[in-house]
Amino acid sequence: VVMGTIHVYSQRRIELYRELKKIAVSSYAVVVYMVIVTVAVFSRSLPNYFLGQDFTWFRFASLCKKGEECTGVGRILLSYVSDVSSSLYSPLTKTYFYGMYSIFWLNQDVYHMVSVSLHFVCAVLFFLVAQKLLKNRLLASLSAFLFLIVSGYSEAVFSISSTGYLFASVFVLLGLLSYIYYQDQQRFRYYIASFICVIVSILFNEVGLVLPLLIAVYAITYGDRKIMQVLSNVKSLA
Repeated sequence: VVMGTIHVYSQRRIELYRELKKIAVSSYAVVVYMVIVTVAVFSRSLPNYFLGQDFTWFRFASLCKKGEECTGVGRILLSYVSDVSSSLYSPLTKTYFYGMYSIFWLNQDVYHMVSVSLHFVCAVLFFLVAQKLLKNRLLASLSAFLFLIVSGYSEAVFSISSTGYLFASVFVLLGLLSYIYYQDQQRFRYYIASFICVIVSILFNEVGLVLPLLIAVYAITYGDRKIMQVLSNVKSLA
């Protein structure tokens, strides 16, 4: 009935096959396909129990400082930020595990669900960044699906001790994408968003330190042409 009504009252000719094809290869459709692949590949990993290193983070969630039990939320969060003597200075990751441990305790399904969801978000952000850089949706889609299912990231998904790394990766990709939008649209809010992502990613995991380097590489390669001219002049003089 809807299609018939549209056909009768439409102002232009609608070619159903072309419209469906356009929808099937759109960016939104690629994201839907990635959801299906994520569920098919990673859903069976949810019941897996924790690994040895995972319990290190549960210790941070149950203790404020070494040998001292935490009694208040404010004191706990403050200790995560102020205690720089620990070899694992990741205050936001410790805060995440504290909240999850307080609510879900040792329910491994929830922790793995968060890890899989973060990996999926990373793949979507990787697709958006690749689409901006490659200017080709097909190549960006293939890159994103390889990123999603490649075996090298299996440990980061299956071991919840890598959750901080996944959070940091999300904000690294989000910060890079925000800076790309800033270069394209010259809207200062995207610049602020990329700066915030730098800070947040570092507080989750030290891998966030690569974000300023990625932004610098993008600015040199795709950004201000004056920088490229200076580099080309230096190269010619050399």
